[in-house]
Amino acid sequence: MNLSDQSAGRLSSLVDVASSHGSLITLRELLMLLPESISEEELQDAIKRSPQLSSKYYLDSGFVTKAAHTSPALLVEAEQKNRMLVVANLRSASRFSALLHSTPFSLLSVSGSTSYGSASWSKDLDLFCVAPRGRMWTTLTQALIMARVWRLFHRSEAAICLSCTMDELYAQASFSGDGGPLFARDALEVVVLKGEDYFRQLLRRAGWMAEFFPTLFALKTARGTADRSSLSSRRFSGEILERFLYVVVGAYVRMRADCANRKLAKEGNFGSVFRAMAGRDHLIYESNRYANLRKRYANFRKP
Repeated sequence: MNLSDQSAGRLSSLVDVASSHGSLITLRELLMLLPESISEEELQDAIKRSPQLSSKYYLDSGFVTKAAHTSPALLVEAEQKNRMLVVANLRSASRFSALLHSTPFSLLSVSGSTSYGSASWSKDLDLFCVAPRGRMWTTLTQALIMARVWRLFHRSEAAICLSCTMDELYAQASFSGDGGPLFARDALEVVVLKGEDYFRQLLRRAGWMAEFFPTLFALKTARGTADRSSLSSRRFSGEILERFLYVVVGAYVRMRADCANRKLAKEGNFGSVFRAMAGRDHLIYESNRYANLRKRYANFRKP
């Protein structure tokens, strides 16, 4: 079979983006991200039949690499090692989540490169969390303390980074509105550690994601109930403590971000320089690399 122009363009973009981040993508992963539904055998056949795709990409052990690379086999070997690190990172995340049993997160999940299926020793272990309404900073503070304690005893493992934390109302608004293809993929790729039913209900508010990734969206929303009413609207009475922590811990977070950015800039690692976007209901870190990646995903929209 032949791929549609949209699917061929999507495939090229996904492979190129993965390559620019030092990783590879598999045929099976591509199937979940294309706008049309086909089998792995059909996709493999379509790449081989297309003069444009077959001249650009090379298939090896289920991975898609750039044909221009002099040693695609070495790339595959390196990627397989990175994927072994994903397993180790997920084990670390599971053990860390057990420490947060008394922390009232509605959702605790692994995001970033680990959730995408490829990691490296130099990368942090990113978490995406949703806190109860009105308890963003009290919940986050507990988690930050536990992450610091965890680091003291697990220095050989990837550092825990709460890279995206928001409260339930912010999460509902974020998932309900069109956040673009990169937000959609990030959300659909996360590995949930706690709050699977809650997360599935959030996704059911995000039907717009199916425009970009229909197969993956259908897979992630296939199980569980469709009852949206169970999405929490709990209020928290400790408003004074919440305000206090927002000011104090928020200032600490921004100070740490400034220090980290100065170090990254000094090392010439400008792609990793990041913004710490903080509000009463969210704390989100966004690197320059991620901002550029959002622009690259812009062509995923239908013309």
